[in-house]
Amino acid sequence: MPSSNTSATVGAGGDSGQSNSDATDTSTDRYSSKRENETKQLKCEINEVRLMKNGVLHCNGYAVVLGHSSDRYGLTKNRLILTNEDAEGDDYWYPLATIKNPSLTHALDPAGRIDYSHGAVTTLGEAGINLSSLPPGKYTVGLSIERAEGVYSLQNLQAPEHMNWTLAENAALGSVSDGKKWTLYRLPVPGRSISDAYFESTQLEIEKSKLYLQGYFVPHGKDFPAWGSIQYYLSMASVDKRQGQVTVELANGNRPNAQVLTGDSWRDQSKAYYATPKYEGLDLTNILPGNYVLSITGRVGDDVFTRYLDEKLNVKDPQYQNEDKLPTVSIIGSCVTRDNFNGEISPFWKSLWQIESTFYQSSIISLMSESIEVSEQFYDGLNVHDKEVVTRDLSKSFLGELVTDQPDILLVDLFADTRFGVLEIENSWITNNEWKLPNANGYQDLNSHRRVNGQNAEDEFFSLFKNKCAALRLFLDENLPNTVVCLNSARNVYMHRGINTNGQKFSYEHILQLNQLWSRLDEQFIQTMNPLTVDSMAPGLQADSHHRWGPGPVHYEKAYYSSFHSRLRKGLGREMMFSIIR
Repeated sequence: MPSSNTSATVGAGGDSGQSNSDATDTSTDRYSSKRENETKQLKCEINEVRLMKNGVLHCNGYAVVLGHSSDRYGLTKNRLILTNEDAEGDDYWYPLATIKNPSLTHALDPAGRIDYSHGAVTTLGEAGINLSSLPPGKYTVGLSIERAEGVYSLQNLQAPEHMNWTLAENAALGSVSDGKKWTLYRLPVPGRSISDAYFESTQLEIEKSKLYLQGYFVPHGKDFPAWGSIQYYLSMASVDKRQGQVTVELANGNRPNAQVLTGDSWRDQSKAYYATPKYEGLDLTNILPGNYVLSITGRVGDDVFTRYLDEKLNVKDPQYQNEDKLPTVSIIGSCVTRDNFNGEISPFWKSLWQIESTFYQSSIISLMSESIEVSEQFYDGLNVHDKEVVTRDLSKSFLGELVTDQPDILLVDLFADTRFGVLEIENSWITNNEWKLPNANGYQDLNSHRRVNGQNAEDEFFSLFKNKCAALRLFLDENLPNTVVCLNSARNVYMHRGINTNGQKFSYEHILQLNQLWSRLDEQFIQTMNPLTVDSMAPGLQADSHHRWGPGPVHYEKAYYSSFHSRLRKGLGREMMFSIIR
């Protein structure tokens, strides 16, 4: 196996949470005084790098400290270090996991004196590193290994020669290596304004729900003879910022006359022409209502430049053109649904919907059971929010609120039924909400009451759920005939990840069991209710280590919340009106 000979900084102790340079300087002094006559070498090689279209980076290789055994898991804490090439910018890191590769021992020590079999590295859970949250910048990739003996750091990690770029979260993400230096980029789109370029829009029109555009965008003094020598993007940015920004990749056209138009007649600039892929237009049905500034961005290497168009895009919902008459939404569900209507997580939702009442973290079995009256002292020990949740679960007052509100949409997710199950009380059922109910003073009186869920009494639980779904269907048919029922078909994910955090895998067996139960409940709900189903669980989606509510199996990365509203609107069949404002 080929290897990279590297010089490494060696230090003792753990990570202080300071910048990489500060932590290294301090630990190097301590380690040097402890082992003056001993030198160790960090030996590493990254032999595979893949940057996916969703902005997730995968890499595989090995990293060992020569002379120190790596014969089992848990001996090292590995990190990919991203050093900002802007001296005033911050550095960042992502964890790397250890995997077993017995061939490393022979490759690195043919005599077999040291066992390096657990020196292979990959991303946590082999799920990749989500670069979408990386702050804008240009980063040199390095690596560090923390062992009991010290911290070993490499500032410049070599990777196979490659040049991969993709678009994610309104930024051009790049992974580039010449075989000697590996660099990561996050370049915001739009980029800098450019005047030293020839720009001509030859088409900008809308036909039904498709946007057709093409034109020349040619920086002066450069050749663009090959496909991919220049990359183009279209950005649609909400004028009032409430709908955010949507950026899509454009294709290149072939125009041999480009150099004539620019005056650079001796150059080949034939591929400096933007167009929609296959000239088939861009589907606008996922674009939320609003007015949008349009811009064309070009990227050549790590240079990103933009020209703003004079025209704007207008998107209208003919049913709801007035903010006082937005679609009304009520919710039976948990944070997997309600977080989409939280301004800190989904900042533009208030321009799309009007929220009515919510039956939060509570089971459909509880909702369609008889109301329960308890003394006020029962709720002692609960904070204001938890008291409201438990009170509404016992009173079933949400049903009356539905009748009064007559929402356009009833959004449902079955997280609470999946996660909590129910508790029997007074010939009725309440949600066995383990996160809130045990804090109530009266909970101790419920210790002997029967608990039923999908794990301990599967047949009884599903019989209850099926019957209560039928009761809900009857209630809605009789009392809310014009309300559209939508099922948010979410799932638990298997790990959380993020920048400057070790991340963590959740219990695979527990998550698998819950998701199997969730799928079965969804199937029953669909069979009974025939709802519109919304699925925003993009492939590879994980939880966010820095989520507002902390890491958890349903506290997702930004991509989930970015797509939910457009998927819901598209599923509802809202016929948008699109126009170009000139």
